[in-house]
Amino acid sequence: MIRFLVLAALLLSGCAKRIHTSPPAHPNETHVLAETQRFARVLGIKVEGVITTKPYMVPAARPLYDGEKVPAAGRWVHGRIEFYTPMIQEQSQEQSSWLAAHEVAHAFYDDEHSDGKPAEARADMCAMHLMAEDPCPK
Repeated sequence: MIRFLVLAALLLSGCAKRIHTSPPAHPNETHVLAETQRFARVLGIKVEGVITTKPYMVPAARPLYDGEKVPAAGRWVHGRIEFYTPMIQEQSQEQSSWLAAHEVAHAFYDDEHSDGKPAEARADMCAMHLMAEDPCPK
């Protein structure tokens, strides 16, 4: 019985992580998910792209004040790429493609626990390769 309760708790906690996801409802959301899969195939990796309604706040690239945070358009976390729906809906398809390539690059390099400029620069470099339909250097 205890094993069952532990298993049930683990399953429910896993479901809780996904509670803020939703099916694509906007053409840009469908596009970014399709691009995620296309770039993952180029790199020979498996990733899950999801649309989320829960923002993940990050330091602003060009802050208007000290400590300003803004929602990230996408992030690689727990084996999946989460795309924040309000940000995705505002982007062009080209911007969505770049974002998908950038986040797939984080998955390829397994940057989940890497922060900072080196990880971002490497993901940008890989995204340039992916946009040109080339694989990324490992």
